[in-house]
Amino acid sequence: MTNKIIAMSIFDLLKTGPGPSSSHTIGPMRAGFNFSVRVKALNREILNRAKGIKIRLYGSLSATGRGHGTDRAVIAGLMGNEPATCPPTLLSDFLNIPKERKIIDLGIKKLPVDLENIEYSSISHNFPYNNTLIIDLLSEQDLSRDASKDLHNNALFSMEYYSIGGGFLQWKGWIEQDNVIPPHPYSNMTELKKQLKDKNLSLERLLLQNEMAISGLTEEEIKVKLDKIIYIMKDTVNRGINTEGVLPGPIGLKKKSKEIKRTSRFFADY
Repeated sequence: MTNKIIAMSIFDLLKTGPGPSSSHTIGPMRAGFNFSVRVKALNREILNRAKGIKIRLYGSLSATGRGHGTDRAVIAGLMGNEPATCPPTLLSDFLNIPKERKIIDLGIKKLPVDLENIEYSSISHNFPYNNTLIIDLLSEQDLSRDASKDLHNNALFSMEYYSIGGGFLQWKGWIEQDNVIPPHPYSNMTELKKQLKDKNLSLERLLLQNEMAISGLTEEEIKVKLDKIIYIMKDTVNRGINTEGVLPGPIGLKKKSKEIKRTSRFFADY
């Protein structure tokens, strides 16, 4: 059996976006954004009939969606936000966003979208992945029907998404694309060490050249993106250790980072 060559971009591993969960927050936001892009490409006849949006959460997304911000994340995606570029306080400030700004833009018309468009569906189901969500574009006739498990089969347009972990997203009918073969291929640490020795390369140089081939970015573009990720990491820590209050949710758990900073020698010069 041939080992699979590691050909994943570093930016697939180091994702930025709103928390607290890559699978429950970033993945659903990506699903909402993907749906908004697809809907805009529909023909005019379908868009003219569109009257509403329905989002159905299944499995773990349904069980813990409120606490993980899944509901707000998918709506934020429908509104045109992507995880890497959305404001860091978007989900926490969601309830304060005016209704007139909570819309999905279809190009020729705009539809309102808010928390009442979310349905927390079955925790146990037969979909191929536990974290499943279905987004439907509905006509006036669809909106007048009884809400049912199979409503999306009658929708103007429907997508079945799977948040498979780590912020990665797939959907029904997903076809995995062939990865670019990097110039220094390896599938395990033994092969990586052999590449380094045979080609007399430093580890960072080999990884950089592979990343350039995989991502299609220049060396300078890669460095800029990495610097941005480091900045976001530092800013996240800084906001965390300088913020007081109570964490979102029904438990009323007090934020502890600032107190830990105050009493810890590690943060003495931070």
